[in-house]
Amino acid sequence: MSYSKMQGFTLIELIIVIVILGILAVTVTPRFIDISSDARVASMQGLKGAIESAAELVFMKAVIQGVQNDVTAMVDIDNDSVGDIATKYGYPTYSGMADAVEIDDWHYAVGGDKFWVGFSDHNGGRKGRTNNGLGIRRGGCHLKYAPSNAIGAKPRYSVPTSC
Repeated sequence: MSYSKMQGFTLIELIIVIVILGILAVTVTPRFIDISSDARVASMQGLKGAIESAAELVFMKAVIQGVQNDVTAMVDIDNDSVGDIATKYGYPTYSGMADAVEIDDWHYAVGGDKFWVGFSDHNGGRKGRTNNGLGIRRGGCHLKYAPSNAIGAKPRYSVPTSC
């Protein structure tokens, strides 16, 4: 009786290798695919677009009212003299931007030389306005808005590339 030499893998060995590779893939994949970070960046980009649109609409209204070259002015958006937007060279100031956009679902701060908007989970889940931007800035994922600083100059926006 002769025994032939076995070659290849048994079915059990093949299944064990596939299971081990599957476990490795599940544990390593989240490091390569960070979907939540991409979603946060996309949200910030969308918010930037909304803030840019609001700034341009306020500027257009400032042009109509003839105050686009004024260092400071109040722009009446809906012609009722209530809730006017504070502007600098026609674009919303820091506090004016907070009045120009509806961002109560975000955590935002107005102060110093910036208007910051960030995710509320970086500040204990609180939403709305805060006096300082520490919770927002600590989170590292925030949008910064700086109004125009000269006639004809556009506002400046800063959005993170990763969160």
